Amino acid sequence: MKNIDEIKKIQVLFDTSINAICITDIDGKFTYVNQSFVNMFGYNNKSELLEMSLADLYDKGKTQQAINILNKDGCYTTELEGYKKDGTKIIVQFNCNIIFKNNNIPIGIYIILNDITNHKKIEKAFEESEKRFMDLLYSSNDAILIIDQETFVDCNHATVKMLKYKNKDKLLMTHPSKLSPPLQPDGRESFEKAEEMMKIALTKGYNRFEWIHRKADGTDFPVEVSLTPVTLKGKTVIHCLWRDLTKQKEINRMFIQSQKMEAAGTLAGGMAHEFNNILGIIMGYAELLKNSKKNTPELEKGLSEIYKQGEKAAAIIKNVLKFSRKDNADFEIIDLRYLLEDTIKMIKLLLPSNIELSSNIEKHLPMIKGNFAQIQQALINICNNSIHAIGEKKGVLKINLQMDNTSTDSEKYIKLSISDNGSGIKDNVMNQIFDPFFTTKKTGEGTGLGLSVVHGIIDNHNGKIEAKSKSNSETIF
Repeated sequence: MKNIDEIKKIQVLFDTSINAICITDIDGKFTYVNQSFVNMFGYNNKSELLEMSLADLYDKGKTQQAINILNKDGCYTTELEGYKKDGTKIIVQFNCNIIFKNNNIPIGIYIILNDITNHKKIEKAFEESEKRFMDLLYSSNDAILIIDQETFVDCNHATVKMLKYKNKDKLLMTHPSKLSPPLQPDGRESFEKAEEMMKIALTKGYNRFEWIHRKADGTDFPVEVSLTPVTLKGKTVIHCLWRDLTKQKEINRMFIQSQKMEAAGTLAGGMAHEFNNILGIIMGYAELLKNSKKNTPELEKGLSEIYKQGEKAAAIIKNVLKFSRKDNADFEIIDLRYLLEDTIKMIKLLLPSNIELSSNIEKHLPMIKGNFAQIQQALINICNNSIHAIGEKKGVLKINLQMDNTSTDSEKYIKLSISDNGSGIKDNVMNQIFDPFFTTKKTGEGTGLGLSVVHGIIDNHNGKIEAKSKSNSETIF
């Protein structure tokens, strides 16, 4: 009586279960199905299904494979594709167990089924979305990386190209700080700051900031980093987008420099004209007094010194006017090769014995339009700086002239480079070297106009000038 009651209770549980439940004989023929099973497969009643077997609802080969595994292991969980009565495909999860008699003889199969069709559709859509995401990653012209657990695990070709690596294997499985200098511009350690930036992205859902990364050749460059957490393959990773700011920073620097030069030039030009007028009066009277017959030797000597210093002041004012672009000279067709050879002859006269000069001048360069004297003045100013930087140690001054094949502009440019192995330029003053009246020389050794005049001359010739240097290393203009 007790066994019969227990069987009835179990049957009630089966019949009222929201899970589809069926029992088959050992060959897979249905001997029991509950109403949820009937509803899952779209049949009208249980009797229809009790005339059928598992092989009528599922692929016969896969069904037999499942039964074989089940007979061997006693239990089995798998996913199978089946078909409803109207032919609609359905994907179910099978949880199967063998039913044994008391003497351990298998007599049937007990199966609980879960309809996972919608789950599989969502999963497929997600996989397709991930594929589209990865396709976009690999085809993008922007540098894109994937960070998983604070490590770069994937990137596209644009990243490899930006960092100048041979392939992405060389830069993956590294912490972001490993592709950066030890310190960021604010003085913080790259490792510590990178950890903080990733944490902010994961907490807030997004983080954008500027960063200094390091290329394979050791060159540091600025990037704008955008970090966005995304779900990929069931786990949260960080989508990392880099935008190279090198050109933008250079444009901003040139714009600021141009504004500084324009403002300083306007002020300096006005002052130079005023001083020029005053200086003209001083030198005029000095000349008159110098020609007087009543002069004593002492007075004659004093007047000569006034005139000599006046000429020096006039030369400085001339440079100021050049810098302020108020000293407009006529442009003409110039052979840069001839100009440079002529300038080198003059520079050799200035060179002390401890400095060697070498030059490499490309043949058949095109003519340019400019002012011979101004360009020559610019070259001499730079070379004078190099001579001063080398000082008394043994050094080399190199001058090269060639076509610039790196420019992306439609215009063609000729590249003139002057380098020395002197004391170099410190990082903290590099952005000031073209500023008017800025000098690192001792008082009385320089006016601070040499490189600002060079900048004004080059700019006036629609060219551009830049300097690369490190302290106690080579400097190149």
